[in-house]
Amino acid sequence: MKKIALVKSKSQHVKLVAGVAMALALSACSSTESTHTGQVIDTACVDRASNMAAHAETSRSAAQMRSSANAIQHCIANPLPPSLNDEDTQAVMQVMAISALTYMKAGELDAAAAQMQRFETHFPGQDLYLPDYTSFRDTVTALIGGSHLSTQELASLNISRELRREIERQQYWLTH
Repeated sequence: MKKIALVKSKSQHVKLVAGVAMALALSACSSTESTHTGQVIDTACVDRASNMAAHAETSRSAAQMRSSANAIQHCIANPLPPSLNDEDTQAVMQVMAISALTYMKAGELDAAAAQMQRFETHFPGQDLYLPDYTSFRDTVTALIGGSHLSTQELASLNISRELRREIERQQYWLTH
């Protein structure tokens, strides 16, 4: 992953988000494809939305990225059934995570925060882990509100060292 010296603008913040988001999105997509979820997730819809996101990333189109995030979000049954088996729970969590990360890549931090709120409402106390064993929830929390987190709050998050350093650097330059 490319190191970024300092997040100076919204577009550079989006690039930082995109790097972290891509790691989770790729691992989550591979898990989702091998999961049979019946009526809870429309896997054909997820595949189409993932293709849209890949095209949007290639063309560097924030509008297309936002459209693909909206499409991914609509691949989940609404409302969710009152109880899900473990396989469906994992698959729904992954699709919600992909949607939140795709909104972040589109620069839509409010929509990403709303999707995270939905994730937390449906799956309180549950989390997904990135390939480096950092927390999905903590990483998104840091990316959405990193400049507003206290030193103690930042230290308590299970996020990558690179992200922690970048947020600390950003906080330093915002206060000095």
